Amino acid sequence: MLFLYIDQNQIKLFHVKKSLLGQYSIGFYQKKFQVDLLKNGKVINSDVLASAMKEIAANVPSVDHSRDKEVTLILPQNSFNFLRTEVPSDVSLSAILSFIKDKIKSSFPSSPETASDYFFVEDNNKKFISLYSIDLAFIETLQNSLGLLDYRLINIYPDTLSYYKLFEKTLRKGKVEHIIYGLYEKEMFGAYVYNSYGLQSQDKIEIKLNEKKDFKLTLKEKADEFEKKNQKINRFILSGIKADTVRQDLFTKEVGMWTNPLKRIVPQFYSDYTKLLIMPNGKLFPLLEFDVCLGAFIFSIENKYFSLLKKQPILKQTHTNPSLFRSKPHSTFPKVHVSFLRKEIILFIVSFGFSFLLFQLISQGTFSKGIKIFTPKKVVQPISPTIVPPTPTPTIPIQKESYKIKVLNGSGTKGKASEVKDILKENKYQDILTGNADNFDYVTTEINIKKSKDEIRNYLLKELSDYVQKPKVGNLEETESADVIIIVGTDFK
Repeated sequence: MLFLYIDQNQIKLFHVKKSLLGQYSIGFYQKKFQVDLLKNGKVINSDVLASAMKEIAANVPSVDHSRDKEVTLILPQNSFNFLRTEVPSDVSLSAILSFIKDKIKSSFPSSPETASDYFFVEDNNKKFISLYSIDLAFIETLQNSLGLLDYRLINIYPDTLSYYKLFEKTLRKGKVEHIIYGLYEKEMFGAYVYNSYGLQSQDKIEIKLNEKKDFKLTLKEKADEFEKKNQKINRFILSGIKADTVRQDLFTKEVGMWTNPLKRIVPQFYSDYTKLLIMPNGKLFPLLEFDVCLGAFIFSIENKYFSLLKKQPILKQTHTNPSLFRSKPHSTFPKVHVSFLRKEIILFIVSFGFSFLLFQLISQGTFSKGIKIFTPKKVVQPISPTIVPPTPTPTIPIQKESYKIKVLNGSGTKGKASEVKDILKENKYQDILTGNADNFDYVTTEINIKKSKDEIRNYLLKELSDYVQKPKVGNLEETESADVIIIVGTDFK
């Protein structure tokens, strides 16, 4: 599958090919062109765009041009119409579609025919709907460009959804955060503003980089504007090719916001996906350059229901999928496809039936000619009954070295995660990773454990009781790479 990100004058290609073992061999390439491909989010010339895409694909050796025909496009936010609104608590699920239609009529009264899709996020007793739509005529233009290369368009994603997917798992339930996702490039700094419910505004913050004015000061001014509106920015997530040149502590001080480098978030929260990617020739995946492509790849796996290629106009949608109405989405590991499960069940039934038939034939002597079956006679000897005194059932010790534990510093005190790691090491735990939490505002220490590993709970609480009295204990999703995640708060002594 080809993931193509098209911006004003550049294209990024991310090629993904799934192996029989469930891993993905990948290829990638990007280029900036001398001519513009998009203007205000729309295609300028179909032939020029097709030519540019062909040039990009030719530079990715892993692409089989005779077979790799399915394309997912990732486009800038200004290629789409966007609407986000809170759903009143008294609106029932059956009335959601009517509610959406009314909002669309009032927000886009004169829009052309469009295709759309939407999703809900529910958290902190609030429900928000995010709706994206795109003009049908624009889709046709894109399909024409791809058709010139014999490619088939299978989906379209806004870049803002791809970015959101890359930090979605860091969002804390029960707390509304305001987040800026920034792209620090060579000539331009761009950013979008989100909160825990998704994209907050489709207006992109764009700052041309020059020596006359430090863009960090402009960014700080933007943060101050949000704070005046009682929307204090809790985190600044930094990506882009120049993000590697930034010192996190100094950047945090200069922009006045806690800075999260994306390069630390993805290995920590999305390792289940990155471990599946097989790099070409042992190369390192350039995350900071292809973040939008990786986010779209993860989104395509976790949100298969989302599609902007519906033929019906936005006001004629008929789907009311209850699964869309969900709590704050957190990434889930790719599930086994239903058709695969059906095949497994059929094979099991056939194997069982064949084994049963074979057993019956053997037991009836059909295949017993020339085969001697010796059945030893059982000799029964009287055994004097003995009374065995009851003994307590022994407690089976757990194998602490088998548990994967992640310790994250959320207290702001330097070295606190390493300190907790040393304590766990003293108690015979071996597989321990440390890092920083999504912020340093944690007052209460949190211990989150997978339900399948719940037997470790009492051990940890007892072993850490000298250091923290009343930690918050919660459940961890089974898709996490770690069995236990400990977020150290300021209450940890």
